[in-house]
Amino acid sequence: MTDDIFQSAMRSSGDVAGVFEYDGDVAYFYLYDLSKNKGQQIKSAIHVMSGVPDFSDREVRISWNKSEDFVGLYIKRKLWAAFDIDGTKYGGGYSPTETPVLPDELLSRF
Repeated sequence: MTDDIFQSAMRSSGDVAGVFEYDGDVAYFYLYDLSKNKGQQIKSAIHVMSGVPDFSDREVRISWNKSEDFVGLYIKRKLWAAFDIDGTKYGGGYSPTETPVLPDELLSRF
């Protein structure tokens, strides 16, 4: 049985955060608007995977790009999903046998 995984990274201004959550069944990457009330903070969500992951919490990292207008989810050192600050979604659909499918323009931002 795999433990739950939770990782997050807040933008330096403290207003927005990227959050990864695996609950033992499904994994999602969220963009949280921290200025909103609890229960209303999820600005956007990307389904990352369902089932048992082949990665541990140490292999999950969330990182903001230099200008802090994009936040990315890295699994096993590969960028798998990202949001821009407005909530536009990129990627998801993690699979250990696939490679991430993300636009080159996005990749160049990280």
